[in-house]
Amino acid sequence: MGHYILLANFNLNTNIGAVRGVGKIISKVDTEFVVEWRKPIPFWNLSPNVQGGIQQWRNEGVFCFDAPPVKHYKLAPLTEKLFKK
Repeated sequence: MGHYILLANFNLNTNIGAVRGVGKIISKVDTEFVVEWRKPIPFWNLSPNVQGGIQQWRNEGVFCFDAPPVKHYKLAPLTEKLFKK
């Protein structure tokens, strides 16, 4: 599966995060990461829940997804498909 970085914009009016770029971490040497970047076309719309997800998107510039949101957003199959060779 792997580790990924999502670059997204959050729309405060619609409460939707638009993923514009996805990076797959290829390797790490000391404190440097090698990342392969892809652009999801069309971009992915993520709708966080009101029980905490929206606040996290609004208040934090960088955060990690826990297992339930990864499953909810179907990030594993989306990233696997995007990076399929």
